[in-house]
Order: sequence, then structure tokens, then C-alpha cells
Amino acid sequence: MRVRARLERLRVEDIMTQAPLVADMVAPLAEAGIALGAEKVVRPRDSAWTAFLKLGRTRGGRVAVVDGQALVGVVTQRDLQAALATNGAGPTDLARRAA
Repeated sequence: MRVRARLERLRVEDIMTQAPLVADMVAPLAEAGIALGAEKVVRPRDSAWTAFLKLGRTRGGRVAVVDGQALVGVVTQRDLQAALATNGAGPTDLARRAA
């Protein structure tokens, strides 16, 4: 099965690293002084494929996971590699396609 098909079946909330910042996670991002553009943000119910595409377009190796106005986690290339590894693909597949 291809990488896209595997990642489209997964949701961001299933693969993300939760609560990455030492901040009040229920506070709106604006109150925490965090400004993120749409290209650096995914929602918990988005597909992991969406996160993969956004990771490929951004610098820093991660995208924020936002639920409403609250930051609830991040998705990193490592998170995606782990998800693919547990779904039958190795991490090198993701690294090759992300380059």
C-alpha cells in the first residue's frame, strides 16, 4: 500500500505528540502569543496525509495541531515515520518522499 493511502486512513489526533509547550493548553493561541499561519496548522480530525503535505511545505520539521483556538499538540516527521512503520512502511519511505 502506498504512503498516501496509509496516511489518509490515519487522523492527526492518532499520531500527534500531545501538549508540546509548557503553556495553558486551554488558552487561546493569541493569548499565549503564538501566531501561526494556516500552512503550519492542522486539526485533530485532519488526515495524517494533510499533516505530511504541510510538513513538506514548512521549515522546522513540525506543524501545530490546533483544536478551535487551543494548541493541543504537534506532528513531526518522526511522528509520521512511526505511524508508517506501524502500518507496514519503513521510515525511509517517508524521508525519501519528504525530501
